[in-house]
Amino acid sequence: MFGSKQFFRSVFDQQWRQLVLCSLILLTMSYLLFHAIDVTKDDGFLLIFDEINDSYMRLFVIL
Repeated sequence: MFGSKQFFRSVFDQQWRQLVLCSLILLTMSYLLFHAIDVTKDDGFLLIFDEINDSYMRLFVIL
């Protein structure tokens, strides 16, 4: 009985961590995309992708 509770608790914790990580990544992506669009309205899409790539490199360095 105690083993099954521990198993469900660990599965729930793992899913909770995945949910939090995915939501943080999605929020970061959306923020970076809108921020890059605001900064580079007239410069085209290449600067948007450069901004996103730089921010992703910073994100992976932090993780």
